[in-house]
Amino acid sequence: MDTLQVMETTLTWVDEAEVPSGRKGKSGRRETGVWAGVVAQLRENPGKWAVISESLDSAKVTALRYRFPDIEFRGAVVARGKGITTQTKVWACYHGQAEVEEQPTITLMLTPTQAYEVMRTMARK
Repeated sequence: MDTLQVMETTLTWVDEAEVPSGRKGKSGRRETGVWAGVVAQLRENPGKWAVISESLDSAKVTALRYRFPDIEFRGAVVARGKGITTQTKVWACYHGQAEVEEQPTITLMLTPTQAYEVMRTMARK
């Protein structure tokens, strides 16, 4: 029988002065998985920093930045292992709504025949 491991974590609220400077990722938000509960708690407490992990792989921190771009994650290396494993203490804060980059406008020039075909295709759907 396979065993499913579920990570549990407790948020510890801290002052922003304790949190190291950091960087942000860019991507769409995904509200599933074990981190959804942690992110929900952060969003319920905007402007508050919390320690989300005392020992997290640095690759996972990078993945979290891209997965939840509206949450700011900052980390400090606490241990380096053999190979590529690095353990990082991680802080997180929700400051408000994520900044949405304005999408560029694209202008298409169509002949009447092309416009008719596009409209006919859309009407079928």
